[in-house]
Formats: sequence, structure tokens, C-alpha cells
Amino acid sequence: MMINLNPLSRTAQWIKAALFCIGVVAGFAACTNTPGQKTGVFNVRDFGATGDGTTLETAAFQKALDATSEAGGKLLVPKGKYLIGTIYLKDNTVFELLPGATLLGSANLADYDSLYWGHNEDRTPYHLIVAQNAKNVTIQGRGTIDGQGKNWYDHTDVKPRWMKKQVRRPSPMVEFDHCENVRVSGITLTNAAGWTLHAFNSDHIVVDGIRLINNLYGPNNDGIDVTGCNDVMVSNCYIKTCDDAVCVKTTTDSRTSSNVTVTNCIMQTTCVALKCGETSKRISDLTFSNCVITKSSRAFGIYATWGGDVEKVNVSNIIANTNAPLVLNRPFQISAWDAYSREGEFLREGGNVRNITVSNFTATTQGRILITANHGKRVENINLRDIRLIYPYIENPGDYAFEATSNQFRGIEKEAMAANAAIVASNVRNLSLDGLFIDWNQSDTIPQEWQHPERIENGKMDKVHLPIYDRVKMAEFHAFYGNNVEGGYLFAPMAKASAPDLPAFVMKGSDLQISSNR
Repeated sequence: MMINLNPLSRTAQWIKAALFCIGVVAGFAACTNTPGQKTGVFNVRDFGATGDGTTLETAAFQKALDATSEAGGKLLVPKGKYLIGTIYLKDNTVFELLPGATLLGSANLADYDSLYWGHNEDRTPYHLIVAQNAKNVTIQGRGTIDGQGKNWYDHTDVKPRWMKKQVRRPSPMVEFDHCENVRVSGITLTNAAGWTLHAFNSDHIVVDGIRLINNLYGPNNDGIDVTGCNDVMVSNCYIKTCDDAVCVKTTTDSRTSSNVTVTNCIMQTTCVALKCGETSKRISDLTFSNCVITKSSRAFGIYATWGGDVEKVNVSNIIANTNAPLVLNRPFQISAWDAYSREGEFLREGGNVRNITVSNFTATTQGRILITANHGKRVENINLRDIRLIYPYIENPGDYAFEATSNQFRGIEKEAMAANAAIVASNVRNLSLDGLFIDWNQSDTIPQEWQHPERIENGKMDKVHLPIYDRVKMAEFHAFYGNNVEGGYLFAPMAKASAPDLPAFVMKGSDLQISSNR
């Protein structure tokens, strides 16, 4: 037997053995690491999520999201149905729902964390997806977030009716609270129990290319709410919902709102599509543009109440129709009023509306454009250009106006409330109208698609009206009615009243100049 006593050979053997042990340890460590730690791309299935639609997956999702935030990476959710309660998105997270992936909101309130109540009962403490004090957060992909809203309101198949909500419900469904640099793109949001997507006191928000689809009679089903935010872009979205489709607001607990643009969207709502309102603090520097709005009670509304002013808003290139099953639909409304309770109790002095431009606006409608303020208030510096209204029929506002309890009618004095005109302006300072075109229906019939078996009042569950569609003109309309309009001019040589013996323009206590030349 030969023995190798060469010390160099022994050293080589020890090195080989050491390297083998190191490899074993490294291999074991690699097996215990979560897949994706090296690349920063994680899969929620690797954290225990099953996607079977019945197992509560909240813990698996939160563990995956925490790991993703720590790595500054992306979490993928593959095809499947995932039942969850409240989950939290943290800094530097991309949350991607792949095609066929659906997040289902639990029907059990115990599966939602209780955070804090907002300024009203639509901002409950319960949310499905939450980001608080987070930066660089993205939700993207071709998947779906389904709030299963039918579990949270009394469902009825009798239409049209607003459904009765449960006060304790997940609303908003997706909440961004004091966040910065947020992006939501591509996904579908549906069946919210209340508000759908809410950004609160946040900056640099982008919502692009999403589909947002709720029940048209879901209780307070706002689409996108922007409260106390700055630098917000909403674009290329399809929104179908009951309440406000996109609403910019300020509340008692929020900051001011400014630098917001909404563009290139298609919307349908049983309420108002583009809204600037609920103004406890100032709202300024907004644009609403290049949108198609269909079967909605109002294309847009600008409201100043609760003390905050609204100023510097441009609305342009809008196509709309107000063929919703409501009474007192209107193409748009700009109003300022003091805040009152539904019982008529004074609550707070309202704000002011100023420096608003509306251009290239076309609406098919049965109602009136309202630009009004209640006594002692003013809307001022209103510029309207190239307004076209097409009437399939004319609703008589006097049939419903004095019984209306909707808060938006508190900014209208009695005489203006039932004024028969395509545009009604009351208590306005500096109004310019350059180009008004009105197409009155000259036939004897109302188009069938505009004849609803029942109509309701805004937000009501029980006040139903059975309309009579026996005349195209339930009332005759002037082109323009002005009461206490101080300053400005009207150039609308093409505008005519609905009847040949009716004056096109009616002025009361106004010095608005009617011009035949620009």
C-alpha cells in the first residue's frame, strides 16, 4: 500500500472538502429564500395564496406585499380568484394583477381592519386595499378588483331605484391616504360597496386606462374621488357608476385641491359625470376635456358650498346626453350657495365660483343649463363659447322643481328654479356667451329611447314619477333667461326660442349686453 505524504496534496483535498461544504450550505440557504428576492419580482402563490376563490388569502397577500416593499420590487398575482380582507400597499411597490386574476372583497366585515371614519358615512373605516403615508405605489395589470358590493346593500331588481346601503361597509374600496407618486393603470374596478377609488391629501396621482364598472343604482357609488390632492391626472378611462364618476373635492379634514386634469374618458352615471364640489376649502386649476358622457343626469357640475371657493376651471370638448331616468336632468350646472340641512337649517356660509370657461360643449338633453347663486352669493367671470344643445323633447321644470329636495337646487332662487329657458343665469357677475346653437325637435314624437316608464329624483329610493310623453314640448323654452346678471355680453345670433312667437332672450334686472357683432 502506498501512502501519499505530499503536504500540497493534503492541502488540495482540504480545499475541495471546504468548497463542497460551502456549496451545501449555500444551496440550503438558497432553498430557504423566497423566489424573487434576487430579481425583485415575486409571485403571490409562493407565499401560500391558492386562488381558489373561497380560502381567505389576506395573510398570504400581506406577507407577499411586505416582501415586495422591502425589495422595492413587483408582486405578480396570476390567474385565479383570491378572497381577501384589508391589505396594505407600502413604499416602492408595484402590485400587478395578471389577466384572469380577480381579487374578491370578503363579505365578512370582521375581515376588514377598522381605521378611522372620514367626514361622512361614505368614508367608513373599512377598505379593501389601503396605502397610508406611502411613496411610489403602483397598481397595474389586466386583472380585476371586485368589491362584491351586493353583500353590502339591499338589492332590488325594481328599476330605477337607489339601493339602500349598510352604513358599516367597505367604502372607499381602494384608499390612498397621504401618499405620494401613485399610479393605477389598466385594471378593472367593479362592484364597490360605496366609493370606489379615493385619493386623500395625496400628491402626484395618475389614473390611466382603467375600467370602473358599478351598479347604476348602487348607493353612493362614486367612481374616482380626489380630496385635498395636488397634481392629479385621470385619463383614458371607462367609468360606469351610480354616483359621481370623477369628483374633485375638499372636506373639513382635507387640504386644498389643485392642478387636476381629467381627459379622454367615456362615462355613464345616474348622477354627475365630472364634478367639482363639496368645497370646505379652495379648489383651483382644473381641466375637464375630451370626454364622452352618455345617459347621465349631468355632464358636469361645479359647486361652491361649505365655505370654499372654486376658481380657474376649464371645461372643453365634451359630448354628452342626459338620457337618464331622472327628473330635472341638465347638461351642466355652475352654482354657489350656503349650506343647509335637508330640514332647511342654516349650517355654513357657502363659497364663490369664479373664472370658469366652458368651450365646444355639445349635449342632447331635455333640461336646462343652470348658472346660479342664492341671494347674497355670486358666480363670476363665466365664459361660455360654442355651446350646442339638441332637444329630443322639453321637460317642464315647473312640474318638479319646487318639490325637489336635492342639495344642488339650494343655490337657485324661486323664480329661476322654474324658468323656462335652455340657459338660466341668476345672480351672476361678468358672463360672456359667444355662440349658442339650439336644435329643437320639430317632429310630433319623442324618440322611444328617451321615454322611461318611471323616473326618480336624484338620490331617492322611493319618490317615483310616472311621466306622460304625449308632447314633444311639455313647455316652451326661451334660448336664454337672465336675472340679476351684472356685466358681460351675449352673442348668439343663431339661437332661437322653441316657439316662433317667443323671444329668444329674457332679461330681468340685468345689464348683459346682447350683441349682433363680435
